[in-house]
Amino acid sequence: MKLNCNFISRALGRAVGTAVLSGVQVNLLLSPALWKIIAGEEVGEADLARVDASLSRFCRQVRNGELETTWSFPSFQGELRVHRGYPPEAVVEPRETEAFCAWVLETAFAEQKRLCAAFRRGLDEVLCGALRGILRGRELEELVVGVGDVDVAALRSATKYEGFEPT
Repeated sequence: MKLNCNFISRALGRAVGTAVLSGVQVNLLLSPALWKIIAGEEVGEADLARVDASLSRFCRQVRNGELETTWSFPSFQGELRVHRGYPPEAVVEPRETEAFCAWVLETAFAEQKRLCAAFRRGLDEVLCGALRGILRGRELEELVVGVGDVDVAALRSATKYEGFEPT
C-alpha cells in the first residue's frame, strides 16, 4: 500500500488546527525552515544551511569559484537532481553561478513546499484561514508547540502585583 503523503500532511494540518482551537500545544518538532514555508515565508540559503550544511557549502563553493560542477546536485534523499534545461554534462559557467544556486535552493525545498502546502490546507480548513498571513514561521511554531521553558524566577521578579499579594 502506497502512502499518500499529501493526504497525511493535510490530515496532520487538520489535527494541529484542532489542537490550536482547543488550546492544546502539540510537540511537533519541525525545522524552522518548514515553519517558515507553512507560514508562507520564503526560505533562503541560511535555511538551507540549517537543513543541509553540505549542500549549502557546495553552493557557496560553486558561487566563489572554488568548485566546478555540472547542473546537478545530490538531494536530501541522496538522489542526483539534474536541471532539465541543460545536458547532464553541461558545466556551470561563472556567469551562471547565481542562477545555479537559486535553482539548487528551489529544487532542494520543492518536495517540502508541496507537503507544507498540504499541511497548510488542512490547518486552514479548521481555522478558516484565520491565521494566514498574520503569523511568521517562528510565531506559528510558538503557537503550535509553545515557547519552551519559562524562567519563573525572572517572571516573578518582573511582575507587578496590584490589588493582591504574590503567592
